[in-house]
Amino acid sequence: MLEEAILEAISIEVKLDPSPDLSHLGYYSEEYAEGCVDLLKFNEVDSAKHRYFHADGDVEETVRLWKRMDEYEKDKWQMVVVTAVALIEANGRSTIVTSPGVPGIESDSHKDYFYDTGKEEVLELTELIAFFGFHPISIIRHTIKAVEDFRESFEKKESKC
Repeated sequence: MLEEAILEAISIEVKLDPSPDLSHLGYYSEEYAEGCVDLLKFNEVDSAKHRYFHADGDVEETVRLWKRMDEYEKDKWQMVVVTAVALIEANGRSTIVTSPGVPGIESDSHKDYFYDTGKEEVLELTELIAFFGFHPISIIRHTIKAVEDFRESFEKKESKC
C-alpha cells in the first residue's frame, strides 16, 4: 500500500557542467583566417595548443574571447548547471526529483542571473512535483526556503571576498 508522500525539502544546486559547450567563445586551429588571433604574438603557442584562435567578430573581440577561453582552460571559471531538487519520502524510501536544469552558465556570472535561474528552476520543479498531490502550502513553504537559502549562499560567498 502506498503511503502519503512527504515533501522533505526543495533546494537549488549549482554543479559543474559535465559537457560544457564553449563554441560561443571560438576555437583553435592551425589554419590562418582573416580576423583570427595569432597566438605566437602573445607567446602562447605550446605543443598542446594550435597557433590560431578563431571567433566571430573583429580582432579586438576575438582577442577578448581568446582570453576568456584561456581563463577557462586555467580554471579561473567553469561552466555550471543550475537545477532545483526535491527530496520526497514515501513508503520509507527517499526519492529525488530534479528540474531539467539550465546548463552552460558561466560560474562568474552575476549573482542576480543565478537567483533568477534558480527561481525559474524551482517553479518548474513545483509543476513536476504537484502531481504527487502535495498541499500547495507545503510546496510554497519549501519553495520560499529554497530560494532564501540559495540567496544566502551567494551573500556568504560575497562577504568572504
